Amino acid sequence: MKTGVFQILTMLISMTIATPAIALPLQQGVYSASSNFIYIAMSGDRICYFGASRHGSLTASVNPDPSNSDLYLVNGTSLVLYQEDTKTLLAGDISNLRPFSAQALPLTELSPNMQQCLTSQDPYFEQSSENPFRNPE
Repeated sequence: MKTGVFQILTMLISMTIATPAIALPLQQGVYSASSNFIYIAMSGDRICYFGASRHGSLTASVNPDPSNSDLYLVNGTSLVLYQEDTKTLLAGDISNLRPFSAQALPLTELSPNMQQCLTSQDPYFEQSSENPFRNPE
């Protein structure tokens, strides 16, 4: 009897450990970590990414990773996106994903690059090395 209970407990524990988390689709919105910002915008099936830091900005189309349904790939980069929960987006290289927290910042106007990304059917990539937070002089 003890062996049967032990086998059942072992099986239940292994099932609990091996069960993967349910992947969430990307959530549209603004996310931040320190002085880095990400904006995810969607139109139909089209997903676009805008990332900004003091080093510059990037606008690019986003597609699901064909080899891992939990991940999204930012076109033209090694950036990977993973929606951990509705308030947390993990972003970065696959070996170094950083958490970005959702912000309650409604964007009323999309940049021309984001508009172009959302309306294009082709892969989109536009990068700038200018600091988007620098005050114009």
